[in-house]
Amino acid sequence: MNSQFKKHLNHMQAPIITFTTDWGTKDFFIGMVKGRILSEVPDANIIDITHNVTPYKIIYATMVVRHACLNFPKETIHIIDVNSEPKADQPFIIARYKGHYFICADNGLPYSVFGNECESVTRIPYTLGNSNSFIGLTLFTELAIRLAKGEKPSSMGESHSQLLQRNLLEYNLRDNKLSVTIVHNDSYGNAYLGITRAKFEEIRDGRDFVLDANGGKITTISPYYTTDNEDLALIESATGLLQIALYQSSAAQLLNLKSESSVQFTFKSKSE
Repeated sequence: MNSQFKKHLNHMQAPIITFTTDWGTKDFFIGMVKGRILSEVPDANIIDITHNVTPYKIIYATMVVRHACLNFPKETIHIIDVNSEPKADQPFIIARYKGHYFICADNGLPYSVFGNECESVTRIPYTLGNSNSFIGLTLFTELAIRLAKGEKPSSMGESHSQLLQRNLLEYNLRDNKLSVTIVHNDSYGNAYLGITRAKFEEIRDGRDFVLDANGGKITTISPYYTTDNEDLALIESATGLLQIALYQSSAAQLLNLKSESSVQFTFKSKSE
């Protein structure tokens, strides 16, 4: 082996494969897929981002992909197995975005994160009558192994130009009222809204507002959590999304804020 090739090998990184799923941690599914990967790619670095997405709820999975997956190094392979049942109108894809590979179903999640900015999208053929329904093992894991071994997506399927154009983080603006979806309640009871502060400020355009969150009223965006346990706060989270919080308590529990429900902002005219 010549010295130049040795130098090349020394600079090669072990492939990174991440998982974002709704499998939970109680069953044996995680062990199955990790064992399968390591049998084929012994040096793979397998990262569990989360297996606790609420089953079939892809709104939170969209948030995970946007704010967690993209922090990994380029060439990372991401398996996103949430609401991935085989359907005639829901193909499986490998999306290349910002130097990362994403293996998932084209169920609205890819478009919500990538829009029309994918470097490539490869549609993966799959027989709907396949007797094994565990797509994470029978398809997604096999695709990840092939990518980790250096195979290109183009050898696994056909180029696919159009993602399902469904934005899961949509908000609705009508006249002076803005309805925003709650996309996630974290373990502290903070409720994340499906809108960034930057987009909110653009819509707000300097107007005063009242946020009605199931009876909880907020009229300002705070720079940090309030130390008064009785005061709700609207803050910008580390993700850039707006967040309803309550210092050392659960805003979600206090106000019965459910994931995928909505809260409403009312804007006052500048003359008021």
